[in-house]
Amino acid sequence: ETGLSSTIAEKLYKWIVKNEAPQRVEETRALTRALIIKGVKKEVIDRNTGLELLMRHQNYAQAEAAFVLDVELGALGSPETPLEFRQLVEEYRASQGLEFKEIPQEVIEAEKALLSVQAQLTQAKSKGEEQEVIDQLEVELAEAQVRFDMLKVEHEL
Repeated sequence: ETGLSSTIAEKLYKWIVKNEAPQRVEETRALTRALIIKGVKKEVIDRNTGLELLMRHQNYAQAEAAFVLDVELGALGSPETPLEFRQLVEEYRASQGLEFKEIPQEVIEAEKALLSVQAQLTQAKSKGEEQEVIDQLEVELAEAQVRFDMLKVEHEL
């Protein structure tokens, strides 16, 4: 017995429940989100199941759920190229319901190939490689640049 009238005790109980419920729900929601992400990370559930659970139980849109998993799991990692960084930004924009541009993987791969040849050429020049090797790398660089530029135009990037 608390010494309070039943009316006051009931009002106090309702006030406490009302004020504590949002915090408890948010804590449970965060815990559930963390468990879903952990399950995908440890491969207890696959990525598609994780997406579905985030959408169904956490009320995420598909783009938001995909972005959350990509960021939390490090699937995107640190962007290595300008287009990888742009892809991360565009995925965030999509998750927020904003206008976004899809960055196809083949364009990112072409950019990586271009940057790789550029690095090889720079290294060959700094090592004093034979002119024949440098010439070959310059041809590869020109070809990689053309392929990358064509893909950017094709995909309107």
